[in-house]
Amino acid sequence: KTLAPGITQKIHTASYGDGTADVKCYVATADISRSDVMVLNGYKDNNPTYNAYASVTVDKQVIASEKVHQDPNDPRYIENYRVVAACNGGFFNIPNISGIQGVKGAHIMDGVQYWDYDGRPFLAILKDGTAVVGAGTSDWNKYREHMQEAISGNVLLVNKGKNNTGNVDEDKAFVGQESGKLGTGRHPRTCCGVTKDGKVVMMVIDAQQTGSSGVRGGATLNEAAQMLIDAGCYYAINMDGGGSSTMYIEGYGDPVNNVLNYPCDNGRWDHYGQRGRPTFFLVQYDK
Repeated sequence: KTLAPGITQKIHTASYGDGTADVKCYVATADISRSDVMVLNGYKDNNPTYNAYASVTVDKQVIASEKVHQDPNDPRYIENYRVVAACNGGFFNIPNISGIQGVKGAHIMDGVQYWDYDGRPFLAILKDGTAVVGAGTSDWNKYREHMQEAISGNVLLVNKGKNNTGNVDEDKAFVGQESGKLGTGRHPRTCCGVTKDGKVVMMVIDAQQTGSSGVRGGATLNEAAQMLIDAGCYYAINMDGGGSSTMYIEGYGDPVNNVLNYPCDNGRWDHYGQRGRPTFFLVQYDK
């Protein structure tokens, strides 16, 4: 489907070929070479100055972002601002579990860095309007002064069009609240990447509850990497998944909150199981 000029949305069904259930994969692609298409980062109430953990669901963040950017009296006003697609962003610390508050890895909005870089791979929108995926301190230092928006993930899944998961040390990539072999197991996933021609790809891979048979669907990191390659990604990273994975598409999905997938944080696997969280990717179109 074409959501707006330069912005498309597709639903793919993948089959693992091992007798398990098929899985749905939701993909939004934004051609940010167009002057009327932008990818922005979000934070609760569109206020990244919170110096502690601040959570909100994806649909509520869309409302907050539009409130700010559609207000002609706000210095962040963008004429004809409208969020067409959105998904959850990177990992974060939950205070009552870790005792540490805030975002894991870097978070940059409107050129300002609010959370420190910690070595995690990242997706950034540069000030010239192009998108890059970086991994490692050398990439961060190369692009930092040129970044307009940035969010860290935790694993570089696709590197130069190739599946990179064979190079992932899972014990180092998934630590603390992210541990528990979340790479080799199948789980809901959110991943973001860049195509060879510079389009931004947001992907959410769903899982579903199947009554007495438990949970099926989701993807391993290896399977997610292949789906991203199939979607055209030249570089891609893994973002926060599980109960955080949420895809918002304006005018599609649930008629109340526009959530397309079935977030599982409420244990019911419906459109209302979103997890409150701090960071987001928002695809904006000048209507």
